[in-house]
Amino acid sequence: MPHSAGLIRGACIACAISFIILSLAGCGGGGGGNPVGTAPSLPDTPLVPLTTAQLSAAGKSVESSFTQGALALGLPTATRNEKYAVLLVNGGAATTIKVNGGGSPGLADIRASEAAIQPASRPLCGTPFLKKARKLSQRGSIRANIAASVKPLTTTEQLGQTVPFRIYSGGTLEFPTYSSRTGVLRRIGTYCKLFVDPVEYGGLSAVAGAYAITDAQLDEMVDNFDKKIYPLMTVGYGPSYDLDGDGKVAVFLSPLVTRKRYAGFFDPENFTTSSDSNQRDMFCMWTPDASWKDEAWLDATCETIAHEFQHLINYSDRLKKVNYRMGSVVDEEVWLDEALSMGAEIRYRLLVGDLAGEGRYNDYVSYISKTQLTIFSNELWEYGCVGLFAHYLYEQGGADRIRSLVTSGLQGAANINAAFANHSNSQLRSFSDIQANWKKTVFAELNRNRLAGEAWSAIPAHQKYTADFDIAVTSATHSFGGGFQGSISAGAMSMFVIGPPAGYTADSSALYMQAVDVSGQQTGASIACTVLRLND
Repeated sequence: MPHSAGLIRGACIACAISFIILSLAGCGGGGGGNPVGTAPSLPDTPLVPLTTAQLSAAGKSVESSFTQGALALGLPTATRNEKYAVLLVNGGAATTIKVNGGGSPGLADIRASEAAIQPASRPLCGTPFLKKARKLSQRGSIRANIAASVKPLTTTEQLGQTVPFRIYSGGTLEFPTYSSRTGVLRRIGTYCKLFVDPVEYGGLSAVAGAYAITDAQLDEMVDNFDKKIYPLMTVGYGPSYDLDGDGKVAVFLSPLVTRKRYAGFFDPENFTTSSDSNQRDMFCMWTPDASWKDEAWLDATCETIAHEFQHLINYSDRLKKVNYRMGSVVDEEVWLDEALSMGAEIRYRLLVGDLAGEGRYNDYVSYISKTQLTIFSNELWEYGCVGLFAHYLYEQGGADRIRSLVTSGLQGAANINAAFANHSNSQLRSFSDIQANWKKTVFAELNRNRLAGEAWSAIPAHQKYTADFDIAVTSATHSFGGGFQGSISAGAMSMFVIGPPAGYTADSSALYMQAVDVSGQQTGASIACTVLRLND
């Protein structure tokens, strides 16, 4: 089923997308033996023969690295049926990789369009923008006695009561704008209150017409919050911050959020005493529309609540550490903050019996060679990237380490280094090692359909997921000796699959790879290479 989380809705990728990110239409090649004529000249790059013993069965892998921007490998093909997946990880500047002399870029494999995978393109998360705006604005700081000042109001709220809200509605980082809305208190749970905006916005209503939120949907939402989301988040991530002292998190559902192209957001402004603050712990959430409605909307909204709850817990814990001085808060780095929130979504989905994967992981595959883990600019595929990383941290590190990442007060790589310093696996004690092994884990996941049975068992536990993300990929196979090329951004990775053409008879095949600049000159790019044998 479809799922979602937070800010501007990206354009629907309706084109067919290749799994082979480097895989670009080859220039032929692939007769019965090592390439002849298509092999490039690779100065000072000796052929490194990989042995049958090293790659004796599917699931076995060998690691190498480029020397002065090039690598030449001899692949064993004793059975004439061997297929290999090749992972390239760029440790330097953006570069183009030519395989067996290169070729014309182009799609080599067709995958189902995004339009067929999900009903509409995904909203993203508005919290990164609002946190940055809060830092730049000059509004007032939080008061330690804010709870005492508003508790008499929030603790006596009754079902059916109409409450005023101020909601972010646009503007710039320096000058965010807020609009006045009202919310009718429709449900009071053990740990939450659900308010629904009764006034239409941009022709969309949450209380009348085809996209009205139903009583059944509100019942299911409050039940999920109390029994699933709240326990998961407060035990697994950290204590909720009860700012207004009513013992409940407010969820305000408004068509304004939908029409502003958000799915939801946590706004730190509500922790201030400004005129735009609601002075309560809360999230703003979207309402149904033509693209997201019925069960799809409800499922996506519950996931997004878990996503935004992580932001609330993370930010409020850091706020507490500086004695509620907002100007002194040391925010988590955006990429890791969003990773932890995406990880919360995955854990919630698994908790309620849904699949781990959803559309944003397919988006990441489509942009994998352009995406760096630690650079986050609020794109769909970046959410897929950091989500996969977060779940890797959870599977390898456990729930206690995830909670530590949220509540330590540290940032980014230093935060991960501290949480994993005592890991029992020495290959998972530093951010650099963790990231390297995670990339190999993604590599295995994208080849899961070619690693069934014993092959999957042969992959080390710290280089594969337990959860099946069911990423919609099928891999086209390039012929041994065929030429193709593609680019890899700094810090990103790419991969391709090669195998024998019809009538192949040789005992080995040479694989030549070069890193070149825009002029076609070989560079000194730092590229790590993993060759993985697949099922024949």
